[in-house]
Amino acid sequence: VTPAFILGDGVSALGIVRSLGRRGIPVYLFSSERDGIAEQSRYAKTTMLSEPKSHRAIANDLLSAAKGFDQKPVLYYLTDDYLDFVSDNREQLQERFLFPISSRESIECVGKKEKFGLFCAENAVPAPQNFTMDNDAEVMQLLNDAPYPLMIKPSKSLDWQQQEFANKHGWIKV
Repeated sequence: VTPAFILGDGVSALGIVRSLGRRGIPVYLFSSERDGIAEQSRYAKTTMLSEPKSHRAIANDLLSAAKGFDQKPVLYYLTDDYLDFVSDNREQLQERFLFPISSRESIECVGKKEKFGLFCAENAVPAPQNFTMDNDAEVMQLLNDAPYPLMIKPSKSLDWQQQEFANKHGWIKV
C-alpha cells in the first residue's frame, strides 16, 4: 500500500488522516503544531517539522522520512504556504513523492487574489469584483465607495498571520 505524507495540521489534516487511515493506508503527518487535533488521531504517525518556517528544513524533513520507503509516498499539502513550498521545490520533491500540481504560473495566478481577479476580468470569468489596496487610507476609501456586501482580505490567505501585516493593520483576518 502506498503511504500518504500529509503536510499540514488542523481539521483539514484530520479529515484526510481519518479517510485514508480507515482504509488501511499508512499515514504520516508532518505538522508544526504540538497538540493539534490531527496529531491526536490513531491513524497517523506524526513528525514535528524541525523548522516550520524554513523551506529547506521542511524539504529535508520530508525527504529524510521518504528514504525508508520502497515506493514513493503520495504527498498532500494543505495550505497556501505549503502549496507554494511544493511548487517552489517540485523538482526535488518529485524524486521521492507522488503529487499532482499545476504549473507555477497557474499557482501564482490563483494563489494571489489580485492576480486571480485580473485573470477573471481579462477572460470574462464571472467573479466578485476585486480591488487592490496598498494602505489603510485606500481601504477606508473603499469602505465608503464600494458596493456592499463587502469582504476585505489580504492577498494571500495567511498574510494576516505575519507580524508585518499585524504591525500595519492589527491582528485581523477579514
